[in-house]
Amino acid sequence: MPLKGIKDAKSLGDISHLLGFSPAGLAYILYKIPNNKKYYSFQIKKKNGGNRDIRAPEPSLKKLQGRLANLLYKCSTELDKGKNKQPLAHGFKKNLSIYTNAKCHKNRRFVLNFDIENFFPTINFGRVRGYFIKNRDFELNIKIATIIAQIACHDNELPQGSPCSPIISNLIAHLLDVRLVQLAKKNDCFYSRYADDITFSTNKKEFPKKIGFQDPKDPEIWHLGRAIKDQVDRSGFKINPKKTNMRCRNNRQVVTGLVVNKKVNIRSEYYKLARAMTHSLFQKGSYKVPAHFSPIDIADNDSEEVLEKSLNRLEGVLNHIHYTKNLSDQRVWKEKHDHPTAILKLYKEFLFFKHFGQSDRPVVLCEGVSDRVYMRMALKKLKNSYPSLIELDEEKLYYKINFLRYSRSVRSILRLSGGTAEMAGFVGSYPKKVASYSAWSFKQPVILLTDNDTGGKTVFSQVKESPQGKPKIESDDEFYYINNNLYLIKTPHLNGIEETKIEDLFDQKWKDEKIDGKSFTLDNDFDKNKFFGKMDFAEKIIAKNFNEVSFDNFKPLLDRFLAVIKEHSK
Repeated sequence: MPLKGIKDAKSLGDISHLLGFSPAGLAYILYKIPNNKKYYSFQIKKKNGGNRDIRAPEPSLKKLQGRLANLLYKCSTELDKGKNKQPLAHGFKKNLSIYTNAKCHKNRRFVLNFDIENFFPTINFGRVRGYFIKNRDFELNIKIATIIAQIACHDNELPQGSPCSPIISNLIAHLLDVRLVQLAKKNDCFYSRYADDITFSTNKKEFPKKIGFQDPKDPEIWHLGRAIKDQVDRSGFKINPKKTNMRCRNNRQVVTGLVVNKKVNIRSEYYKLARAMTHSLFQKGSYKVPAHFSPIDIADNDSEEVLEKSLNRLEGVLNHIHYTKNLSDQRVWKEKHDHPTAILKLYKEFLFFKHFGQSDRPVVLCEGVSDRVYMRMALKKLKNSYPSLIELDEEKLYYKINFLRYSRSVRSILRLSGGTAEMAGFVGSYPKKVASYSAWSFKQPVILLTDNDTGGKTVFSQVKESPQGKPKIESDDEFYYINNNLYLIKTPHLNGIEETKIEDLFDQKWKDEKIDGKSFTLDNDFDKNKFFGKMDFAEKIIAKNFNEVSFDNFKPLLDRFLAVIKEHSK
């Protein structure tokens, strides 16, 4: 158990083992790297003026801090196990988010927000060390607590930018949470915290004065009650006097950037900006982002903008909006799918554009998840023969061709998981979709890879209907041009066999291998007591015996990719 392991640790060697480092490696990072070399600093502008200092650790220290963070997260999960209490802190925790934090305060008469000032920097070396020595859940050896503080702190504070600052700050601030939630309950209020953002809410007719009260001279201004200030001070933190605000039911109530009046929802201005940025991306290939734009903060009248071409930031924005609205959408899955919301349509358009119209490499859609595994292993094994498809870069393999991963968003939003019916629909809708983007890039080909058998007939029949290519799909050509930047490759004939599946490219002895007495089957519907399927074959037979498996039969298939790339480059 992680908690027992860290409590039993007594030496640098013990904690090194827990963190997956050698004692010499850990000692070098802590004591040999000069302090001025451990971090590099940069600033980001705050919403209301000024700058926030971010200190990013150098790579080896970041890796060490990440390992420490993982260990402490496991300890925290172990401590919470069996406790059915409502979470108090929602930041930096698995399955918790700004959404779950905001939901605690949905549909309340009063919502009061305030911030902790300099949340991370307030937690210094002594507090970190002292917490792990004295806290009853940990009570660590003094040397181990000191090492943890040395890993986590810089210039006598928890730096923003360190992977372990979030979990350590949550552990230390838990005492504050306990004290404030007790105060909330005594006054019929609800309490939650997300990092440095604290919220109290209630449905009482009058807001409890021990929690907060109106300024007698200006009713628009609210002050925190003495009891709140005392508990925050007692817990070793300070209140940011500029960040206290109250929102009543007749006004828009916002908690961690989300509207909570009737249901948890996105702010309208955030959604409008996201739509404008996405439209600009589709038409121009770039978009402008306000300098202060995040799910939690948007500065009023922010005229400063940054030109962005990166799709990652906008994808995060759209994912956040879709995630929030989807959680609040009470319809069943089928109704959501049949009658998609505006954000689902927009997110789908973005993902289609990202994967197929803005890729920096040729894109391959395989027929099934296991096919992707086979192809990547084949390229890895044959890397010396295909340097234009894969290369060794600083001891890491870099694939120059992208075998599309059927991630959760690709499966649920784009409705692509490798099925031939989905592929046929993809081919049929492709020309119309491509035409809707002015900034579509035709630089890279998009390639469908299917088995050359009756199962692919739905795809083949749709390909033959292409208004541009009109390919003769019955031939054994290297590839078939469909339209725009879209191509089809079938598995090649092998040893005179007309119909082939990708598994036919492996020697028969591997297909005869058994797993726990079960035999391999290509059927999708099979008795799991007698057979195992394609993914087990890929992972437990082929991957496990990678060094012994011959991938020579994949060469004609890989040659077909080269032929497409060469043709498309013209």
